[in-house]
Amino acid sequence: MGALATFVSGTDVHRKQSDTFVVLENAAEVVKADSNTFVRCAVPSDYTSAVAGTTRPTGWSAPVVTSITYWNGSTFGSTCYDNTVAPNIAPLQLITLEAKSPDGRGDFSLSVVKRRSS
Repeated sequence: MGALATFVSGTDVHRKQSDTFVVLENAAEVVKADSNTFVRCAVPSDYTSAVAGTTRPTGWSAPVVTSITYWNGSTFGSTCYDNTVAPNIAPLQLITLEAKSPDGRGDFSLSVVKRRSS
């Protein structure tokens, strides 16, 4: 009987992890879409409304943007170089999203690169 309980528990965790990843993929597609306006030197709250409408299972909270880093020409870091002083140097952002299952058994994060469209 213990083996059956372990199997059922493992299946439940796997299902929640799968659902979480689908939620994150949907949120990532929304964030990087050209229809979602690129915000220069964005902070996480700038993309909150975009991910709030992400399709997700009943009872789940919306995914959240946990961090944004900026391309400096060779790596992503905390300093934004895409501003009005140098508007075309590095129009790339690495946006990290997080989604959690209601019971906390399927929590993941995913990062996506957003570029400013021409």
